[in-house]
Amino acid sequence: MKRRESGFTLVELLVVIGIIAVLIAILMPVLSQAREHARRTVCASNLRQQGMCFWMYAQEHKGAYPTPVTPFSRGDWPFGAMVVNYVAPPNLPAGQALLVNYGYLTDARLLYCPSGDENWVSYQSNWNPNDWVQTYVGYPCWEGYRSTQDSANVLPGLVADSPIDSSDRLLAGDLITVARNNGTQVLGPNNHYRHDQTPAGGNLLYNDGSVRWLDMTLTKYRFSMTGDGIYYIDFHF
Repeated sequence: MKRRESGFTLVELLVVIGIIAVLIAILMPVLSQAREHARRTVCASNLRQQGMCFWMYAQEHKGAYPTPVTPFSRGDWPFGAMVVNYVAPPNLPAGQALLVNYGYLTDARLLYCPSGDENWVSYQSNWNPNDWVQTYVGYPCWEGYRSTQDSANVLPGLVADSPIDSSDRLLAGDLITVARNNGTQVLGPNNHYRHDQTPAGGNLLYNDGSVRWLDMTLTKYRFSMTGDGIYYIDFHF
């Protein structure tokens, strides 16, 4: 009798490869979701640290939060350069950038959400407008938009100006947006996405230092920003 040679047949190998492929397809979304939940935790920690630094800054600066981004003349979005003057040098830091400049925050990366688009991130130290985008939306940006495109005057009642404001007012948070181009909804800037690339929601820092996750389904439309009258970003929180 001929002894059967050991080893797998082609059919058996294809079956094993198929099973592995199925398992990978099942596990990948689970692993991706687990990574995103981990990033959300880091994101919340970043915002809590910012909250503590805002408070420390105010304690040492006559109860005032960092200087907001002014004058607001460039028509930019509420994320980007954290400077007092967008055009002329020296592009002095403002808002959260001051927390880094004064040493309250020791790592500028804490100004960025770990789930944000890293292609936009640049960890420069000169506060050049082109080097600071996709940061957390914060006080320096809220302040600038009150007199520009917040036509319904929504922000004054929702955003904190000082530590003595109501504890439930916003101080900073993730980007939670819906973009529209010529009336058609398009994928806009967001810090957190679902597996289907739709906005998931975001972490929000309140004036009492607490951070809460707000799912996109629970957010409310607040106001819209536009740079050219065709492309709009609707902000939700």
